[in-house]
Amino acid sequence: MNHGDKEERVMGHKGRFCRVLAWVLVAALSGSAASCGGRTEAASMKLRKTEGKVEVEDSKGKDIEPEEQMHLYSGYLVGTRKESYAWIDLDHVKLTKVDAKSEVEIKKKKDKLEIVVNSGNLFFNITEPLGEDETLDIRSSSMVVGIRGTCGWVEVEDDSRMRVYILEGKVKCSVAGEESADGVTTSVLAGEMAEMKVSKGKADISVEEIAANQIPDFVMEELEDDEKLHERILDDSGLDVWEELEEDAAGQEGGEEDTVGDTGEEDWQEEESLGQGGVSFGSSSSYGLPVTETYDPATRIRRVTLDPPGYQLEVYHEIPVFEETTVGYQKINQHFRELEKVFFGPNGEAQSVWGYVTDPQTPETRDTYIASWGARITAETPELVSVRLYYDWYMGGTTSYGDKCYVFDPETGEQLVITDVIDGTEEEIRGLVQEALRAEYGFGDALSADAIKDYEVDQFDFYVLDGHVHVGFDKYEIAAGAAGSFDVELEVPLKRN
Repeated sequence: MNHGDKEERVMGHKGRFCRVLAWVLVAALSGSAASCGGRTEAASMKLRKTEGKVEVEDSKGKDIEPEEQMHLYSGYLVGTRKESYAWIDLDHVKLTKVDAKSEVEIKKKKDKLEIVVNSGNLFFNITEPLGEDETLDIRSSSMVVGIRGTCGWVEVEDDSRMRVYILEGKVKCSVAGEESADGVTTSVLAGEMAEMKVSKGKADISVEEIAANQIPDFVMEELEDDEKLHERILDDSGLDVWEELEEDAAGQEGGEEDTVGDTGEEDWQEEESLGQGGVSFGSSSSYGLPVTETYDPATRIRRVTLDPPGYQLEVYHEIPVFEETTVGYQKINQHFRELEKVFFGPNGEAQSVWGYVTDPQTPETRDTYIASWGARITAETPELVSVRLYYDWYMGGTTSYGDKCYVFDPETGEQLVITDVIDGTEEEIRGLVQEALRAEYGFGDALSADAIKDYEVDQFDFYVLDGHVHVGFDKYEIAAGAAGSFDVELEVPLKRN
């Protein structure tokens, strides 16, 4: 772990934060809003124990051998590799667990004690509310969770996005945008998740309820032996953690445990740098569905399939898996991992299909139900990464299909728009696409010359293949459904090689 690189990255995050003039404050409440200022510093932190490969650096970047009950001082970094964890205590009060492939930094500044989550996930459980003269913050580079007596976990995707899940207690989320009118504030209760984002100087908070089966394994392991905490969570949020644990145990005893194949992760990410903040592409068993998982190292595509015996289904989701040689690649992997989680999540397509086919009221059929997302890496250069996802959907009746494309900067992880890849104004690019549609398909009753006259540059769904930009349009997008989908190649040079 290179402390200089980490410091540079954190400072880069701060610079970006200042440029967009945005901050996010999540103040944890215990019955009422808790102020983070005006109190003396909380007690010092200790590394209670570790599991697997854990690395510690001091404020000067010197590696330190982890030891139980080691004091953690300002500027210390704690990082975990795959299948590795670290527990940090506030004196004798159990406090946090650092998830696998995550990195945190300890900071003391005047009267504040902080755990900065540079990447990954962190569980927190304050078993005794902090005193009036104590303050503890869990934060990313631009977002803060003020802790007093709360239980939950945080997920840090990057400096502009953070998710906070609350099992017990109450938090207040505030996001300030570039203009004062752009700021938003909302309260988040136990049993809810808040996703906070800052994009182009504008703030956004979305709140939704969570289910017990969304609690990740690294958190559930900390809950399973604490019956009093189960009761508090149930009383405060309605989430029955104990029932979820019993269902998991029953499934394992009955041989219904999810089948998880070899993802190939050992090969492509064994030597991952700690500072990259990699995303775990391991077990998909937390989805609570009968799934299998495969990884093809030749194509670098991971597939998770809903694969229950006795059902005629073609339900799967594919994503690319890149070696995380840059922070940008870490963000790209995280982006696709989130798409997979949505597909298999409580409101996702896989759950919808599974609920339908297992419903006793569903009529029998010989049809194969289809809900699939395939993936292909279409281009990868030092200046861009292009991925094409394509889907098929059939549940009886009409078939739906289409694709979704993503082009990224591999250094930063930023998703690119078409003007980042080829030269031209918005009007000129619309003209190029119209001309390509005319040449490939012709204009007539099915396809009008005005079909894309109002398109803006960020609306074009495009990918890069063999050195050229391809623009795609789904069924129904620019023509009647009977006309199908459209895909055209633009005969112009790339400005990113």
